[in-house]
Amino acid sequence: MSQEQYKRRARDPRFDYAHRVEYAAMGWANQIGHAEFPPDELNKILSDRDGKVPSNNALNNHVRKAKG
Repeated sequence: MSQEQYKRRARDPRFDYAHRVEYAAMGWANQIGHAEFPPDELNKILSDRDGKVPSNNALNNHVRKAKG
């Protein structure tokens, strides 16, 4: 799957948040496999259908689940 496809999936609210975090990591990975986001960028990527952005606490929980 291409990075562009991962980016689309990361923004797609039909997927659960843990998968969307994984897709974002893959979509924005650099040459050495690290995904770096400007402050609050991952929150914006994971916004829901209504444009509601998850809080930092919620985002941390989603990242923790994705790591598990």
